[in-house]
Amino acid sequence: MTGFDAELERALAELAARRLAAYRAGDATGILMADHDWLRPALSELRRRARDGADASVLQRLAGAIWEVVDGHSRVEEEVYFPAVDRLLAEAGRPNPMVMAMAAEHDALPDRHRQLMEALAAGKDPLPAIDAFSRALLVHFDNEEDLVFEDAREALQGEEGWRLAQAMAAFLGMGEQQGG
Repeated sequence: MTGFDAELERALAELAARRLAAYRAGDATGILMADHDWLRPALSELRRRARDGADASVLQRLAGAIWEVVDGHSRVEEEVYFPAVDRLLAEAGRPNPMVMAMAAEHDALPDRHRQLMEALAAGKDPLPAIDAFSRALLVHFDNEEDLVFEDAREALQGEEGWRLAQAMAAFLGMGEQQGG
């Protein structure tokens, strides 16, 4: 195992621990924020390594790990989190059309990731593709945090929040589904 691989494993273990802590707190939104908080520096690290001329195989592994987190994050939002939050806000008489609009922002991400992986495979300068992927993702994070998460946290108090956190943990295949 290379130093890079060990570093990446540690970073992913840290993400798993943060997700688990949010799950144990019954904080469904916190599970998503753990991803946001992990992905922001991971994207910066990808850019830094590309700028510094890291080997394409290192960049591909880091971009692949980032994509695995992004893909799982997007799927759990679309299939579990957004529908539940949308329903709860509507039931509370506080519909927020931005909740379901966030799923549409996911549409550009697979293409941006594909462009990045193609640039790396072809030996092209990956920085433009890294920047495009990062911009799309970071704008999405800002939109979620500013337009959805505050309302969601208010709607997800008590048992509703706990049930949604459990459903998200199961969807994400988190190792520990029980306990507190």
